[in-house]
Amino acid sequence: MNRLYLLSLAAAAIVLFAACQGDDQATSTPTAPTATEAAVTPTATATVEPVASIEATATATATATATAAPVTTVDPAAAASASTTDLSATAGPTTTSEPAATTAPVATSSANITSGNFGTNMQLVLSVIQPYDLNDDEEEFVLFSFGDTVQEITDPDGFYVAGFESHVSETAQTLRILESDPQSVLAGFPAGTDLRQFSVGGVSAGVVRNVQDEVNLPTTVGLEGATSSLNARPQLLEVTGLDETLNRATFVFSDNLDESDIAADEFGYYTQSGLAHPADLAVSIEDELVIVEWDEEDGDSVEDSVRFYAADGAVTDRQGFGNLIGAVGDTTASPDLIGVENVSRGLWSYSFD
Repeated sequence: MNRLYLLSLAAAAIVLFAACQGDDQATSTPTAPTATEAAVTPTATATVEPVASIEATATATATATATAAPVTTVDPAAAASASTTDLSATAGPTTTSEPAATTAPVATSSANITSGNFGTNMQLVLSVIQPYDLNDDEEEFVLFSFGDTVQEITDPDGFYVAGFESHVSETAQTLRILESDPQSVLAGFPAGTDLRQFSVGGVSAGVVRNVQDEVNLPTTVGLEGATSSLNARPQLLEVTGLDETLNRATFVFSDNLDESDIAADEFGYYTQSGLAHPADLAVSIEDELVIVEWDEEDGDSVEDSVRFYAADGAVTDRQGFGNLIGAVGDTTASPDLIGVENVSRGLWSYSFD
C-alpha cells in the first residue's frame, strides 16, 4: 500500500510541473536582441549627381560628360569640388545633366552650332562685287546678303570667293554688318585682289546668326560682276594706221588700257614666211590704242607685214586684267593662232589654222 501511495504522489507532481511550464511560456516577453544583432543594419548607399565638365581647347571644342554610380561612402570635400564647373572657357549656357550620362554639343569656332539651330532663313542668297580700283591701296569688297537680319558674325574666316577649281580661292580679311542693310555683310579682301577672276561667293556653316539664334548652312552662290570668260580680259581687235614712213602701227584693243609703261617687244608683226619682227619702241598708249615703232636699221619694215601679234600680258586694262595673246591679219606659211577659248578657271584652249 505504501508503494502505491508513492507512485500516486509522483504522478501528481509530474502533472503539476507540466502545468507550471505552460503558464511560464504564455506570460514570457520577447527576448532583447543581442549586441551583435542590434549592429546589423542595411548598408546605406549614396548617389553622386553627374557634373558637366568643359575643357577649352585650341579648336574651341567643348565636351561635357556625366556619370552616376552608387558608392558606400562620399567624401564631402571631393563632392563639393566636383560640383564646381569652370565656365571661363565657354560662352554657352550652363546645362543641368540628368543622372544618365550625357554629352554636350560640339561647338565650331565661336558659334554654338547644332542641327536644331540651322535656319533656312539665314541662307546666303547673293554675292556681288562692289566698285573697285585695283591700283590703289584700298581693300576690294564683296557684298554677301542673307535671307534674314544678321545679328552677329560668328566666324570671321568663313567668307570667301572661289573659282572653277576648288583650290582657287581667297578668304575675306575684314567683315562688317551694313547698318543700312542688316541682312548684308560687307567683306573686304586684300588690296589688288582681282575678284572678277573668281566665279562664286561662299560662306562656311554657322558664320552668321540671327536674333532667333539660328545660323546658316554652308552655301555658295554665283559671284555677280565676276567673269572667267575671255571677255574679262582685253583682246586685240585689229591693227590700223600703218605708217610706212615712220615704220609704225596702231594696235586696237577691246578695252581702255592702263597707260603705264609697256614693253615694245611684246608687240610685233609676222612676214609671209612666218618670221616674227618685235617692235623696238612704244610710242604711245591712250584709251584702247597702242602705237609702236620698228627700227629700219634692224631690217624691219611694216611694208613686209602680213600679220600682227600682241603677246600675253602686253597690256592691262584699268582694272588690272592683262590681255591674252592675240594675232590679227592674213595667214602666214607657219601655223597661225586663230582662237583662244576659256575652258575653266585658269585653263585656256588655243586654236591654230
